[in-house]
Amino acid sequence: MAERTGDSTVIRRTIIERGVRSSDYPGGRASTEAMKNFANQHAEEKREMQELNTKFGAYLDRVKFLETQNRKLQTQLDDLKQKWGKKSSMN
Repeated sequence: MAERTGDSTVIRRTIIERGVRSSDYPGGRASTEAMKNFANQHAEEKREMQELNTKFGAYLDRVKFLETQNRKLQTQLDDLKQKWGKKSSMN
C-alpha cells in the first residue's frame, strides 16, 4: 500500500508468517516461552472440555434412565388406580 505525505511516498508492507523463529526476533526466548504457555493453556482447556463433555454425557444418560423409570412407575400407578378404583386415591 502506498501513501503520499507531502513530497515523499511511504510504502507499508504487511508480513504474515506461519511461525516464529526465536533467533529472528530480539527477546525470542520470551516469544518461545509465550508460545509454550499458550500451547499448554490450550491443551489444559481441551482436556477440561473433554472431561466436561464426559460428565455431561453421563448426566444425559442418568436423565434418560430416570425418565424411563418415571414412565414405568406412572404406568404402575395408573394400573393400580384402575384396579382399585378412583375412590381409593388420596386426592
